[in-house]
Amino acid sequence: MPKENIDRILKSAENKMENLEEITYEGFGPYGIAVLVDVVTDNKNRSAQEFKNIFEKAGGNIAGPGAVSYNFSYKGYLLVKKNDDLDSQMLSIIDLGVEDIQDSEDGLEVFVNPDQLDIERRKIEGAGFVILKTELTMIPKNYVEIDNPDHIEKVTKFLESLENHDDVQKVYSNF
Repeated sequence: MPKENIDRILKSAENKMENLEEITYEGFGPYGIAVLVDVVTDNKNRSAQEFKNIFEKAGGNIAGPGAVSYNFSYKGYLLVKKNDDLDSQMLSIIDLGVEDIQDSEDGLEVFVNPDQLDIERRKIEGAGFVILKTELTMIPKNYVEIDNPDHIEKVTKFLESLENHDDVQKVYSNF
């Protein structure tokens, strides 16, 4: 391939990277679930219409800024590998000063102040625990419970359609 073609492709990629914008769409999905969608796009008008369509097809709607985000808390999240003595492990992690800890199938979910995420990660690793995942996340303050299997399927398909969109970085929901 000629060097000019490679240079042209690289220049084109640089121009696209300069035009990227981060946007968070807020809305209500089927059955009143609250949804936040973090998006990185090169065309916010196109993205806005695409997400409006996804929400409307599922029976929901896009909301204005702040309409949904007030129901979420910004947290640091660590997934810690479980040990044999789960109770002792949880108490040890609590003693390190974390905000909350929950047992899950994947491991222990540890929530910390987002500003202290790296410091807390180092303290937990220093105590001898294995961290499987670390990220900043949004945690719902209130959840919507849906019991009907048909409704659960509709909500799941809606959330999957959001997650499968090329521009989507992360989807948060109170479902």
